[in-house]
Amino acid sequence: MRSLGTLACLSLAACSGIGESNHQHADTVQRSFEARDFTAVALEGPDNVEIRTGGAFAIEARGEPAVLDQLLVRSEGGTLRIGRTSRQSWPWPLRSAGSITVQMPEIRAASATGSGAVTLDRAENFSGSVSGSADLTIGMLGGRTVRLANTGSGTIAAAGAVDLLSAEVKGSGDITAPQLRAEQAAVVLQGSGRVEANVAGPARVTLDGSGTVDLGEMALCTSTLAGSGSIRCAS
Repeated sequence: MRSLGTLACLSLAACSGIGESNHQHADTVQRSFEARDFTAVALEGPDNVEIRTGGAFAIEARGEPAVLDQLLVRSEGGTLRIGRTSRQSWPWPLRSAGSITVQMPEIRAASATGSGAVTLDRAENFSGSVSGSADLTIGMLGGRTVRLANTGSGTIAAAGAVDLLSAEVKGSGDITAPQLRAEQAAVVLQGSGRVEANVAGPARVTLDGSGTVDLGEMALCTSTLAGSGSIRCAS
């Protein structure tokens, strides 16, 4: 699902304004970056990002030297952006994806564009989105409101408990969250994708296309259906 070219960025610190240190081991390079005061992470490219919350700010990347030479990490307006110095060489070979670990006190939003993957341990009052074939996985969601949007062919997977779930799929992608319990929900699906969650109260559902919405046996749905798709609720 991803990987690289060989363009060097002189010094990543010069290209991104973020400090960097190198550690070489076998066929891989490990680089640490200095950035802080961000509450969102945006992946733009083919790499794999793991986000760990609850600790001090820290960013570490690991991968083949040519991969990390292309890596661009920068903090802009409260968002940590992770991408490449040039997109002209995409798609990269699968074997050469970089792995980036981000540690931060808390997170409010994450997005993935391209063919990469983002995994997140936990979040509250969170907004997550994917496009292209990218994936987003959240281990535990909480808080009053969570917004999830998929405009590609990838998957958003999540678990946890929230007051209000807003879920939107446009295309063939999925929001797969049978272990995410919501007291109420608003769902919009356009296309052939799928939305799955566990709703224990009122839900507004709009489905246009051949997709599937499954909100469980306790969801009290008010539905608008156009096309051959299916909606599963208590009513």
